[in-house]
Amino acid sequence: MGEWMPKSLADVIELRRGFDLPHREREDGPFPVLSAGVTAGWHSEGPVKGPGFVVGRATNLGVPTWSEGDFWPLNTTLYAADFKGNDPKFLYHLFEFIDLSGFDSGSVQPMLNRNYIAGVEVRVPDLATQRSIAEVLGALDDKIAANDRAIASASRLADAIISSAMATASKVVLVDEIAEFHNRRRVPLSSRDRGARRGTVPYYGAASRMDYVDEPIFDECLVLVGEDGSVVRDDGTPVVQYIWGPAWVNNHAHVLTGRGVSTELLRHIVRRANVSHLVTGAVQPKISMSNLKRLEVELPLQHEDVDSQIQELAAIERALTDESARLAATRDELLPLLMSGKLRVTDVGAGVPA
Repeated sequence: MGEWMPKSLADVIELRRGFDLPHREREDGPFPVLSAGVTAGWHSEGPVKGPGFVVGRATNLGVPTWSEGDFWPLNTTLYAADFKGNDPKFLYHLFEFIDLSGFDSGSVQPMLNRNYIAGVEVRVPDLATQRSIAEVLGALDDKIAANDRAIASASRLADAIISSAMATASKVVLVDEIAEFHNRRRVPLSSRDRGARRGTVPYYGAASRMDYVDEPIFDECLVLVGEDGSVVRDDGTPVVQYIWGPAWVNNHAHVLTGRGVSTELLRHIVRRANVSHLVTGAVQPKISMSNLKRLEVELPLQHEDVDSQIQELAAIERALTDESARLAATRDELLPLLMSGKLRVTDVGAGVPA
C-alpha cells in the first residue's frame, strides 16, 4: 500500500457550480438531474460527462451524488469538472468521508463556496490504492443496488399476479373485513424521549422510519398506513409501509395485520386503493381509523393461490432487505477506516461481495 500524501482539496479535484434547470424546462430523457444526495429527476440533456458526481452547495453541504453516465448538475450543487489524475469513485468516497458542513459561508441560507473549501487538507494514496479502495466499497454498493432492483422486480411481479387474478374474478370488500387493527398498541415518543432511549429498534411514523429506540412494542410483519400528516400520494393512493421484526410505531400510522388474508396480500390490496375521498383535515391531512375501515378495496375472488405467491415474494423482499442492511453496516464501518488509511484493502476480510 502506497504512502498517503497530504494535499489541498483543490490539488485533487476541480469543482464547478452546476446549472439552473427549473421543472418547467425539464424534458423527459435518459440523463439524471443530480441534486445534493439524490437524483432529483431526468432530462433530455446531460452536459457533464460521466462517470462523475456532484456535492451539495446550497443544501446538504458537501454530500455527494454519483452518476455512472452523463448527467445534469443542478445549480444547488458543485460538480466534479476535473479529477486531476485521481480515481473518480475514490474521490466520491472521499466526500462521503470528509465533513464539509462546517464550511457554510452563507449569511442567510446555507452555502458551500468552492473557493472557501479549496484549501481543506485531505490525505490521498497512490492511484492503485485509490482504485482498490473504490473497488471494495463499490462491490458493497453494487450488491445493495442489485438487491434494490430485485426487490423492485418482486414488487412488480406481485402487482402483476394480483392484477391477473382480479381480471379473472374479483370482489369488493371493506378493509375492516380483511384487516385487524392494532392501533391501541401504539405509543408516541417525543424527540426528547427518543433521545433518552437511543437504541437499535426502528421507530416508525406515518411515512417512514424516523429514529431508533431501545426496545420494541411490535415484533411481527405489519402494514402501516399513514393516519395524519403524510397520508396520501399524488395519485390518491395511501402511504403504506411494510415492516417486520422488532419495531416501535407512533400514533401517526395505523397498524394492520391480515384477517383471512396474509398481511403481505393486505399490503398490496390496500396500497392499490384510492383514499383521497377519505382524507379530512383542513390544515393537516388525516385518514381516521373509522374511515380506513370502511374503505372499499378489490380482492381476487379466489385469493388463496395468489396469497401463497405473494407471501413467497415478500419473503424474498425481507431476505434481500435484511442482507442490504448488513452490507450497508459493513460499508459504513469500512468507509472511514479505508479512507483514512487505517485499514488496508488487503486486510478486508469476509462480508465484502466478490
